[in-house]
Amino acid sequence: MLFPKVLGRVALAANAALSTYPTPVHAQETGQSVFVSPDNLVTFAFAAPTDHNRDVYFSLRVHQSVTWGAVGLGSDDMPNSLILMLYHDDEGTGVTFSPRIAFGNYEPEYYSHMRWEVLDGTGIQDDYLVFNARCTDHCRTWLHGSLDVFDHDQKAIWAVGPDGSLRSDDMDAPLPMHRQFGGFEIDMGRTNKVNATSISADAKNIGTEARFHHQSHRDLKSRFHAIFMIMSVCVLLPAGILCLRAGQMVRWHGIVQSIALVFAIVGVSLGIVTSFLYQRSRGFNDKHQIIGLVVFGLFFGQFVLGILHHLQFKRTNKPTKLQTPHRWTGRIILFVGTFNAFLGFSFALNRQEGYFLAALVIAVCGFSLFFMFGQGFLRRRQQRHTNGPFYGGHPSGQEPWRHQGQAQPGGGNAGYQPGYGFAGHAAPAGYAPPGGPLSPGGYAAPPPYEGPPPAQGSGASIGLSTMSPASGRDRERDRKDGDGGDLGPVQTPRETL
Repeated sequence: MLFPKVLGRVALAANAALSTYPTPVHAQETGQSVFVSPDNLVTFAFAAPTDHNRDVYFSLRVHQSVTWGAVGLGSDDMPNSLILMLYHDDEGTGVTFSPRIAFGNYEPEYYSHMRWEVLDGTGIQDDYLVFNARCTDHCRTWLHGSLDVFDHDQKAIWAVGPDGSLRSDDMDAPLPMHRQFGGFEIDMGRTNKVNATSISADAKNIGTEARFHHQSHRDLKSRFHAIFMIMSVCVLLPAGILCLRAGQMVRWHGIVQSIALVFAIVGVSLGIVTSFLYQRSRGFNDKHQIIGLVVFGLFFGQFVLGILHHLQFKRTNKPTKLQTPHRWTGRIILFVGTFNAFLGFSFALNRQEGYFLAALVIAVCGFSLFFMFGQGFLRRRQQRHTNGPFYGGHPSGQEPWRHQGQAQPGGGNAGYQPGYGFAGHAAPAGYAPPGGPLSPGGYAAPPPYEGPPPAQGSGASIGLSTMSPASGRDRERDRKDGDGGDLGPVQTPRETL
């Protein structure tokens, strides 16, 4: 009699001990499975009734603060996942549902074979985009993927785009890269007796379990592609030009242009790698990509022309025929490359940063124009000021006796008349110049100086006296007056580009 009582007490104690452990979620009840992402940006409800061979019910809710939100079924990674995506319609008053398939870790491709029916409750509710549907075909199986609707730990993923608003009625609209993503598991076995789904305002995780979550996953390759290309075309290339136009620094011109080419190589390489991440760029057929590759080829060509021009100039010390094509190739790169940068921001769905580029271009252009034309204007103005008649100069830039005007009908020259400084003063009648024959310029040379006649009553002739060298005091006085007698260094030909 004691043995059965002992066994009964042991059984009761074991039952009490087992009841203290939590029961798995899928064993508690049947119904829809619900997943809520961190920050409540994406909520997903799912049901797969067994009385329908193909139907699947689901509800997807996405916060309006992000450009798009999505849930992927069938895998804990992007490849071969069925992506259910939601974003604003073109007018911003409704929603656009976009089923896609991810063939790799890049932008998923629109999946046109999926069929569904939109259910009540779809639209914009408070701060959320909501989509309720019954999928009738290609939701349990799809290209390279499938769902096990009886699995209690079915793998799934979720993601949201960057902050902002994506408005489009196209189901294959281009997308910016996600800013948050994660993975979770769905208990699909508990949903086999449910024929509808819904998401309440205070929805919580039911029949799901989060596995991982990553934030701030940005497309750094695209960002650095823009930085390197803008620095190369819009900053370094104009700086190399200014080295010649403003400072005549040929060596620094070559150094800056070499750095610009290196930046262009890095930027183009990053652009090519980035192109494989998006459906819109994988074919390399967009105008931004085509123009960019052409400009990159011109960059190499201009660099080669510059080297050949420099080497030939060093041998001959004369301008070369390569100077003009080198210069115009640089101008084409500067103009077309800057224009293509604006196309790039639109192509990357990031038009706001294009305003920064516009401000940079305006600043660089103003800075360049000042150094290219402002200094030349100031230099010419200073020369005109110092060459005026009050400073010992002449309006024509030449001495009066070297001024040459237009030929007269009779073969004479109106610029210089013998004994007179400028045109418009004719010589007196019967006047003959005391000089020799006419010079090749068409006028006679000035008469030689013979000195004044001797004074009356004196036999001494007065002529030019011999000038003695200036004393140290005289030279010091001349130096204070600004006349140092320094004619400057010997001028040599300068390499221009």
